Amino acid sequence: MGLAAQTEDLIPNPQAKVTGKKLNLIAASDVREAIEGEGTQIVLLDSEGRVEELPELPKEEVAEWKADWVERRMQDGIQSNR
Repeated sequence: MGLAAQTEDLIPNPQAKVTGKKLNLIAASDVREAIEGEGTQIVLLDSEGRVEELPELPKEEVAEWKADWVERRMQDGIQSNR
């Protein structure tokens, strides 16, 4: 799983990273929100083109969403990009 701290283009740039870096999953967030606030909004993307945009959540909930999302993708049998 990769992490993408973005300042713009929260979906296109991370999608390119999934392909370019041969990642299965990536979580993208606006770095300005992540640093300045108690919460953040993230976008979860996978190598099969699925995109899940989450509302702004407290950082602890974001961490739980990431872990749950990875677990669901593993159960779905996401294909390796390598």
